[in-house]
Amino acid sequence: MGAMLFTLLFAGYVLAVVLSYQRKGPLDRWYLMPRIPGVGRVFLHRMREPDDRPEVHNHPWPCFSIVLWGGYREMRWSREDGYTRIRRYRAGSIVRLPLHTFHRIFQVEPNTWTLFFHGRNTGRSWGFATARGFVRHDLMPAVKKGVRRGKAS
Repeated sequence: MGAMLFTLLFAGYVLAVVLSYQRKGPLDRWYLMPRIPGVGRVFLHRMREPDDRPEVHNHPWPCFSIVLWGGYREMRWSREDGYTRIRRYRAGSIVRLPLHTFHRIFQVEPNTWTLFFHGRNTGRSWGFATARGFVRHDLMPAVKKGVRRGKAS
């Protein structure tokens, strides 16, 4: 979608200026600040559904989010120790995702919103942990339509 500019207000205080909006896979993303080299960005996410791939993925920067409304369940896998764990996050949760951690959101409650912060780009590519090893996101085959997704009940 094209660039948008409007202000989020709460109780008369300016919370953020929305610079643009993007529908990105299973979520809607609002950009709340311009990209600042060496610092990172802030997004408002509305999660509509779980991740659209079955594999866990990583990010090219450290990040954290605050669950504002709703909640979700996530699977994490650490390449460092091979440990997998599942967690549920609800409104008020602060979710930290270290740089080397792979994850997958597999269940999303209706009306889930998060405030997402990411640090500076490390220059690493992001991608997926597969049976063949790490595969960059741009080299993964397209997702087949009709893949079953988990909705929270």
